[in-house]
Amino acid sequence: MKKLFLAAVLFALAPTFSAQAGFPPSGGPVTTGNLYFCVGIYSWPLVPNVRQVPNATSCVPKLEFLQTINLTPPTPPPPGASVTMVCETENTGADGSFNIDALCPSNNVALGGGYLCTTEPGLGGNPAPVAPSVNIFFGASPPTGWMTVGKADVSGSQAGFGSCRVCATCEPNQ
Repeated sequence: MKKLFLAAVLFALAPTFSAQAGFPPSGGPVTTGNLYFCVGIYSWPLVPNVRQVPNATSCVPKLEFLQTINLTPPTPPPPGASVTMVCETENTGADGSFNIDALCPSNNVALGGGYLCTTEPGLGGNPAPVAPSVNIFFGASPPTGWMTVGKADVSGSQAGFGSCRVCATCEPNQ
């Protein structure tokens, strides 16, 4: 019980995350480098469980884990790198179900992807609400495409089925 009380006191006295946490004493937001947060493993009412700390070794062992946010902008792509988008469009089943893979060209890696469904074939009609069950990268590491499986609400379709398009953003594998 003493350990639990001591841990609660340590958390209560620790500086907590606030709207000012990302600002150094000199003012202005931090735009490069890392922000470090210690997250409490246990949570007690009225006791903060996240605090910003100055370095990666400031967390209390066995009571907190470190969460790092890297603010350094990503390295720009090399000159001549070309990002392309590949899309696959298919009609849904009568119940709106679909399973579509958008595959990148050979020797390309998928950077991301997404989907769009409509209430009529050929991407006509209105956008249809979708309940995706799978919306992830496709293929081995590195990913080679984007895959979406789901069910679109095509209840307003005059044709009795709708259409969905799944796209992958691709870049040559360097």
